[in-house]
Amino acid sequence: GTFSVALPRRFPDVECVCVDAAPEMTAITRARLAAHAPLFADRARFVVQRFETLGFAPGAFDLIASSISLHHVHDKGALYRALHELLRDGGHLVFADQMRGASERVHAINWERWLAFCREPSHCTKEEIASLLAHAEAHDHYTPVREHFALMEGAGFREVDCVWRDGSWGIIVASRA
Repeated sequence: GTFSVALPRRFPDVECVCVDAAPEMTAITRARLAAHAPLFADRARFVVQRFETLGFAPGAFDLIASSISLHHVHDKGALYRALHELLRDGGHLVFADQMRGASERVHAINWERWLAFCREPSHCTKEEIASLLAHAEAHDHYTPVREHFALMEGAGFREVDCVWRDGSWGIIVASRA
């Protein structure tokens, strides 16, 4: 929901569809938007569904944006093909997420940096770190930036770029020609 709150500042007049597979996350997003941008929240649609099974018409969106969720998707090639179809010509995909390192060594360095950040005072408790690690083991599918690029280009995206990267965190953008 934090990312969704930023959208009305940048795009105050757009129609927004907020999607999450977890009803709790959709409820949090709805509440945050209602508190920070009530008119925007009134126009927004909230959909509890997985990205892989979205049932919108082809070309329904100008922009698809995601924050810290695509690493939960195992078959990113199928996801990128589906998202490409949902965008109108000239539309954009933008996502921020955790990425796998280009090699096992680099991935291990990035992962350890992230854990060191989590261990800093007032960031995470030992229990929270244990929960994060268990969740990652059970549900996360990290993909290297180069593989994201290949899958996205294979799905038809153009102008694919990583516009920001810090360790395992990155922002990737692409357009539908």
